[in-house]
Amino acid sequence: MTSFSVIIDTREQDKRIEKTLSVRNIPFKKRTLDFADFSFEWKGKSYEKEIVIERKASIDEIVGNFTKGRKRFENEFKRAKGVNVHLMIEADRNDIKNHKYRSTMTPSEVNSFINTWCYVFQLKLKFIEKDKATDYILQTFKDYLLKGD
Repeated sequence: MTSFSVIIDTREQDKRIEKTLSVRNIPFKKRTLDFADFSFEWKGKSYEKEIVIERKASIDEIVGNFTKGRKRFENEFKRAKGVNVHLMIEADRNDIKNHKYRSTMTPSEVNSFINTWCYVFQLKLKFIEKDKATDYILQTFKDYLLKGD
């Protein structure tokens, strides 16, 4: 992927994806993104105002965003209006059904929140295994370049 680099937001604390990119010799840049955690550059053009990926490390994290961090989370998606936003949750969707998270929210409430946010903010939702996150990020950006997603 010549002239390609992943942009990683400076506030992204999980270094796993960064390490995987390094091992695979895929260039990345750390800089503050206005919203989300990942975007990319191709042939000198940044796509951070066109497509981004917001990563949530668990169901607990997204539930926290719906409760304690709701206003900040909402404002972030409002700033992303018109941008192709992918919400990547590193968990199995069955973890919601089986209440494998620390919250009194019912599985039905969690699903309702996720579905509503995806509808209101036009998010593309993907539940992904942690070890497949880097592949999902790279494939999402490649697909965008190839098809204009």
